[in-house]
Amino acid sequence: MKLIGENLNIVSKTYGPALKERQVWPIQELVKAQVRAGVDYIDINIGPARKDGDTFMEWVVKTVQEVTDLPLSLDTTNPIAMEAGLKSTKVKHCLTQSRWCACRRDAAGGEI
Repeated sequence: MKLIGENLNIVSKTYGPALKERQVWPIQELVKAQVRAGVDYIDINIGPARKDGDTFMEWVVKTVQEVTDLPLSLDTTNPIAMEAGLKSTKVKHCLTQSRWCACRRDAAGGEI
């Protein structure tokens, strides 16, 4: 069984504002707490991210990866943001979650 840390979500009352305002510290503290709790993946849910979704996803991925090397679970309905996240990840593989794609991909975007 694999555990996915699901708290980094744009609609969260606690972490949504930190994501929207691009506040690094609360996001990284959450990620470190999830790592200590033993998760196998860090979920990044940016929602539809219609405005600047690609640069937003890149920023969140970079912010998360500054404090962990765990694989990521990228969660958005925006295919451009998803592609940007896959291209910017430094981990060997990640999961993608959205309405348009529910497959596992490697860092280069190829199916595993």
